[in-house]
Amino acid sequence: MIFSNVLHVQSGAAGGLSIAALFLANSVGGLWSVRHTARLATLLGTVLLTLGASGLAVAITDVSPAVYVGGSVVAGLGVGLTFHGNLRAISAVTTAKSRSEVFSAVYVISCAALSLPSLAAGLAAPSWGLETTGYLYVGFVGALSVAAALHAGRARAHRTTGDPIARAGKADLSANRPAAERAARPTPTPSPKQLDQDLRLPCRSGTARFRGAVFEDPEIEIATLHPQAGGGCDPYG
Repeated sequence: MIFSNVLHVQSGAAGGLSIAALFLANSVGGLWSVRHTARLATLLGTVLLTLGASGLAVAITDVSPAVYVGGSVVAGLGVGLTFHGNLRAISAVTTAKSRSEVFSAVYVISCAALSLPSLAAGLAAPSWGLETTGYLYVGFVGALSVAAALHAGRARAHRTTGDPIARAGKADLSANRPAAERAARPTPTPSPKQLDQDLRLPCRSGTARFRGAVFEDPEIEIATLHPQAGGGCDPYG
């Protein structure tokens, strides 16, 4: 209705494309959030959401469909970043036992936060007019975004090293680093002299074993040998 009654664009497809751009940008913002920590993704998202809401207000004032679509895209990016950043932050501070209940509550609150202001705007539009209602709606979203951005910025500035929310998102990037470093570490190759010395060690039940200093393993069975009469063993058979 804003496209047709406020921006004077009579094409129904144009209004649908603006909504599609909003939700596609939301998905892109969610993918973008994995490149940042949970707190930084939330901070970037709230800033972009504030800018997008400002762009929508400017579009209504200047009657500019292009600015309206641009503001929708920026706001969509902000919503995706903020939502996914918050989910990762919540996941970092909840236990596996309570995580399903917490996430169920988060989704219920998110759906209510998305639908209730829209219902209120729809009820107010016949009395106050669509343009005035649009200003109020965009102003409400912008005020919440500014408050969230300020809160996320203060929390980021005062975060501690052991903050689990600040580390959310970094854990998945560094979880496999020790295994990768171990895999990249070259395995020491024993010299022929070391092999000869280790094979001449006393046998245990006819089995020769390398010392841990050779292969970094306390006991590695390598062959079944023939014990000699004197209690030793002949590693060469």
